[in-house]
Amino acid sequence: MKLLIANANTSTRVTDIVADAARRIASPGTELALATAKFGARIIASRTEIAIAQHAVLDTIAHHADDCDGVLIAASYDCGLRAARELTGKPVVALTEASLLAAAMVGERIGLVIWGKGAAALHHEVIDTYGFAGRICGTRRLDLSPLETQDDADRLDAATVEASRALVDQHGADVILLLGAMFSGRSFLIEDQVDAPVLDGVRCALPLLEAMVRMRPKRSVRGSYILPRGRECCGLSPDLERQISRADGVSRDPDLGD
Repeated sequence: MKLLIANANTSTRVTDIVADAARRIASPGTELALATAKFGARIIASRTEIAIAQHAVLDTIAHHADDCDGVLIAASYDCGLRAARELTGKPVVALTEASLLAAAMVGERIGLVIWGKGAAALHHEVIDTYGFAGRICGTRRLDLSPLETQDDADRLDAATVEASRALVDQHGADVILLLGAMFSGRSFLIEDQVDAPVLDGVRCALPLLEAMVRMRPKRSVRGSYILPRGRECCGLSPDLERQISRADGVSRDPDLGD
């Protein structure tokens, strides 16, 4: 199978970090295609930037996903996830939803370690949309610089271990989730130092996406995840306009909704 990793941030460093983790986790025979958003924030950290990233990730998917079997949205705010499922009809997963689903099968009380200033409120808004708010027992936010050197990585790991231990000791966490693309693959590096399972987004999302592709769910022919036909758009990239207006596939009545 061939999977597209679509980074909704414009940082190629984030793409590289996610890709390194994904290659470690991918099953034999899984091919990975990498794409970085062409516009938007280098590192997404606000609602405005999330809104821009939703457009950017759809544009990225429209340009790269035609020959892919599934898509991983590599941003912990799950930018454009539902729209991407509607647009492509293919399996699409994103880091935070996949992490929550996996964590729910590991433990009852979920502790969050979140990377980035101002990120906690935004992540909790995303989590609330999935109905997992009642499973979160505590949150720790790490305000560290982006990973550029090994010293940065070592500091991040040390801080993550400290935060994870606090969530277990003080909040009774059964499982720790590391939320943020910068954490991709880092759960493997610290889990032996924490007295609870530790998971990160790519570690959860990539195997789940592989499983979804193997399940081969059919595309809906009715319901809200069907694109309406006959809708006029302007100012979009040629790839996104083509994807939206494609003639193949089943579509809703254009008069249903705005």
